[in-house]
Amino acid sequence: MDMTEPKAAVAIVRARQPQESILLIRRSEREEDSWSGHWSFPGGRRAPEDPDLLHTALRELEEECAIRLGREHSEVALPPVLARRRTGPFVLVAPFVFEVEVELPTVLDPREAGPAPAAGRYRAGGIRDGLPDVGLSALSWREAQERMGKSH
Repeated sequence: MDMTEPKAAVAIVRARQPQESILLIRRSEREEDSWSGHWSFPGGRRAPEDPDLLHTALRELEEECAIRLGREHSEVALPPVLARRRTGPFVLVAPFVFEVEVELPTVLDPREAGPAPAAGRYRAGGIRDGLPDVGLSALSWREAQERMGKSH
């Protein structure tokens, strides 16, 4: 298994207002999906026609949340991380942070994101037991940076 190059990408969308927050979605419940029901950033596997992983993150964001951003919104590419799965091989994922001034409306694809309280919305929130509070769809930017081991 080749783990040297990421095979997937995620979009971490950071909204500055009304308060700093990041977008999370709750994955649809599907038996064949190793991340079924998990809270996650919008994202997925690189398609053969994707020129690069930044394109993958932008494409997945648009497919899953109906948010279309350009490359100019890219703030930083974080180091790739290993995504653990319930079944199947682990996947190396490239995370990209995108900055937007205000929260953007989302239209969730029901095949990708399931119904959950506030899923697909930007809200600053808390962390309980290392996971996003179920009633919240986003962590505050500061909390996210702390979880990623970044200083602010």
